[in-house]
Amino acid sequence: MDQVYEILIHKVHDYEGTVNEFTGDGIMALFGAPIALEDAPQRAIRSAYAIHREMTKLSEKLKQKKKISLRSKCESASTLDLWLSALCGIPYKRITGRA
Repeated sequence: MDQVYEILIHKVHDYEGTVNEFTGDGIMALFGAPIALEDAPQRAIRSAYAIHREMTKLSEKLKQKKKISLRSKCESASTLDLWLSALCGIPYKRITGRA
């Protein structure tokens, strides 16, 4: 799992993202927060592609030992949501639900 976290963290940082939270076997990363970036959505997607490429390489390397599966999800939040979260001292978490 250390190798996976290393890939996740480095590929987020390569595209100027911030790891906001470790979620058990994954991470939540923010792009454009706390410092706004005009192209934050593109950076997030490029980071996700880079993570997929690196995880594919790692999966091939570990093929005999373990199977690695990967899911990624990109969502968007307003700068106001993030700013209010920081102002109130409450960690920002995006809650989504399905009807």
